[in-house]
Amino acid sequence: MQPEDWDQYETKRYNKRSMGRSAGFLFLGFAIIVLAIVMGSKGPTIDSSANTTSTAVPAKPAPQVAVELPPEAPVVKMSSLDRSYSILKGKLTFTNTNKYPVRDPSVKCEVAAASGTAIHNYLFVIYERLEPSKPKTVDYNFGFWPQQGKSLSCWSTSVTRAF
Repeated sequence: MQPEDWDQYETKRYNKRSMGRSAGFLFLGFAIIVLAIVMGSKGPTIDSSANTTSTAVPAKPAPQVAVELPPEAPVVKMSSLDRSYSILKGKLTFTNTNKYPVRDPSVKCEVAAASGTAIHNYLFVIYERLEPSKPKTVDYNFGFWPQQGKSLSCWSTSVTRAF
């Protein structure tokens, strides 16, 4: 065999092997596509010939449950304030506007500077029971008063219903 013949032989052999590989990959790709189509059509089916009449007991209506709204926070008023010796003490009067007793009102008091900027907050809970429409006065020691504080405003943030 001459070297030129050898090159032709190798080229033919390589091309045959490549074609075999290409055909194999082509067949594999075709088989995967066919399998996906066949498996996709075998999904859940509904039997339309099934008897749709049943003797099931009709559903009972859900029981009516009274939804109770959370209690409204009581109204807070400042009766008096004492800022002597940089310690703030005050009397807070709570008025429960609900039709039922509440307990443990959370209070937030905000100290504002002369410019109106909030410079300090006091957060506390008064552990008392508040009867409906009966004002209750509580003495409270806030602690140190900020040097630049000019005004104080308080309000109730939450309350728990008393049983």
